[in-house]
Amino acid sequence: MIRKSAFTLAEVLITLAIIGVVAAISIPSVISNTQQQEFKTGLRKAVSVLNSAITMNMAMEGETPYDNANLFGYLQRHMAVMKSTTDMST
Repeated sequence: MIRKSAFTLAEVLITLAIIGVVAAISIPSVISNTQQQEFKTGLRKAVSVLNSAITMNMAMEGETPYDNANLFGYLQRHMAVMKSTTDMST
């Protein structure tokens, strides 16, 4: 008589349950880590773009925000999207 070796249904279900518990514990930390990495990448890109803009402005006009005593005025002159709170009353 030849006897075949196989897993029982109970063994397969227990294995699947263990895998499910491990996945349920580890997936939230993986998702959180991914979101943090996306934020860091976006921040690095924004800083890089800002540095490029400052470098280009220095080359074109010879003026830097670091030398300017009125940083808000400097940014307001070079970024049309910014307005002061006193300008909004009109």
